[in-house]
Amino acid sequence: MSDMAVEYERFPISADMFFRMGDLGFFADDERRVELLDGEIVVIPTPSPEHQYVVRKLSAIFHRLFLDRSTIDVNGPLRVSDSSVPLPDLTSVEHVVPGAQIASRAFPRDAIDVGEFMP
Repeated sequence: MSDMAVEYERFPISADMFFRMGDLGFFADDERRVELLDGEIVVIPTPSPEHQYVVRKLSAIFHRLFLDRSTIDVNGPLRVSDSSVPLPDLTSVEHVVPGAQIASRAFPRDAIDVGEFMP
C-alpha cells in the first residue's frame, strides 16, 4: 500500500447547474436527499420519524399563522446564493403570482420565515 495521498480536483457548480441537473433527472432515481452548499453537492440524512413529526406539527402551525400572506414550503429548496441551495425544514414564502418565481425555487427575498429544527 502506498503512502501517497490522492489529490482530487473539485468542480464547484452553480445553483443554476444544480437545478438543471435536477430537471434532467440526475437525482430522480436516488433515494438520498441532496443540497448544494458552497458549490458542492452534499448528501443529507433522511429525517428521523421524530424529526418528521415535529416538522408536520410546525407546518400546521405555520399554515394557520401565515395562511393569508404566504405559502408554506416543506423541505423545498431555498436558493440563498449562486452556490448554495439548502433544503430548510419549513419556509414561509410570499404567495406566488402567475409569472413569478415558483415556491419550489424560492429566493431569500421571497422568504418570510425559514425554520430548521433539531428535535
